[in-house]
Amino acid sequence: MVQAFSFTVKDVCHALNGVSRSRVHAWTRLPPFSQMQTFERSARRFNVTDLLTLAALQKLEDVYGIKSNHLGHFSEGLHRYLAQLKAVKSGELVFVRMNDGVVLSLEAVSVNEPGLILDIAEERERINVYLGITPPQRELALVASVQG
Repeated sequence: MVQAFSFTVKDVCHALNGVSRSRVHAWTRLPPFSQMQTFERSARRFNVTDLLTLAALQKLEDVYGIKSNHLGHFSEGLHRYLAQLKAVKSGELVFVRMNDGVVLSLEAVSVNEPGLILDIAEERERINVYLGITPPQRELALVASVQG
């Protein structure tokens, strides 16, 4: 049986470069996290999809300047998109529609309405580094000569 990764709020804070616990708790009040069952006196547990979603929400706040009270419009669509099994590419741009928060691969949609374009590959790489997953060999530094 395969053991799934599981993270606590403390792990999330560390993975997201020291983001505060209060920010993580604010994000857990957004869908789909607000709809997930929690247990008294037990730490909330997150999986890799949750971690990626929280990283994307952090980017929306820090880079795009979206206020936390508006993130709920996008959070469930991001989580749904990130939960889909798909081949990971070096550049994974997604389009987040403003009117309904649906997230679509930029390759699969023509942009003709208001929305945001996010580079999800950056967030995947950030989480993979946290998890200790090495980058693909094509991204490793090339050593010109090795002397012994």
